[in-house]
Formats: sequence, C-alpha cells, structure tokens
Amino acid sequence: MSTLEYQQVHEAATIRARSHPTRPSPQDVEDIAQETVARFAKQEPGSIENPAAWANIVAGNLCVNLARSPGRRQAEMDEDDGPRALNRFLVGSSSSWGAIVREQAGVLLAMLTPRERELVQLIAEDTPQSEIAEIMGYANADSVKVTLNRIRKKIKDGADSAGLATHWEEHSRPY
Repeated sequence: MSTLEYQQVHEAATIRARSHPTRPSPQDVEDIAQETVARFAKQEPGSIENPAAWANIVAGNLCVNLARSPGRRQAEMDEDDGPRALNRFLVGSSSSWGAIVREQAGVLLAMLTPRERELVQLIAEDTPQSEIAEIMGYANADSVKVTLNRIRKKIKDGADSAGLATHWEEHSRPY
C-alpha cells in the first residue's frame, strides 16, 4: 500500500472522528485516526477499493466504541457538570423561573446509577435519542424514552421525599 493511501486513510478518519456526534476530544480524534491507519495496514494489499470510504466507516465505529467505553462519560460527568446537566434535564436550558440549585441537583444526581447519569448527560448535551440508543446499546429511541421517563419519575420521587420542587408541569422538553 502506498504512502498516499495511508495519508488518505488518516485524513478521512480524522475528518470522520472530528465530525462524529459523540464529540471525541482532540487526543481521541488522533488516537482514532492512528488506530484506523493501523487497521488499514493489516489489510491485504488491494483488498480495499476505496480507502477513504473504508476509513470513514472504521473511524465512525471507533467513535461509537469510545463513547461506549466504561468510564468515558462518567469522567465527563465528574468534571463538575453533573448538577448542571441534571438541571438542564429537569427544567430545560431556558427556564425563566430559575433552576434547582446546584446542591439540590447534586443530591438528586447522586440517586441515579452511573448508567442513568450517562443518559442524563447525553440528553443534556442535546444528543438525539436515536444516537443515544446506538451509543448506550438500547434497542431503539423508544427504549431511551421509556428509560428517561423512569429516570424522571425516580428524580421526582426523590425530590418529593426531600421536599424539593421540580416544577414538572413547566418542563420545556417533552419526552
């Protein structure tokens, strides 16, 4: 395989990773591009008709695998965005009556499992439910909706028992 083909694969993988909905970090983008080139090198010479198209598919799959990897989303949530993400999930991003204070949101967020917090984070990032289903391994977007409703009920029950107001009737984002 020629140097030009390796360059095409690297460039196509980099572009795909940068534009992927999972929004990998710049370091992850480079890792994905390098992994794509390494996989390309293992292929039989001439077995791939369009190296750029092949790299696009492989890089997209690597992005999804990275998003599914244990700890990635949890690390993002641990960067002190958890209460804000929960707040956006509960009341939307454009609420005029204010939001649940950070301390209250942190308490409610702690009630959720790591997988539920990951789902809340994806919703807070405005990730489409169909992509959430793909990233998190749900059957389809309807399964994501059912899980979101269960999470909202869990949060509401916890808020009610703690005497916190959630203002569900004013929620701007229907699920």
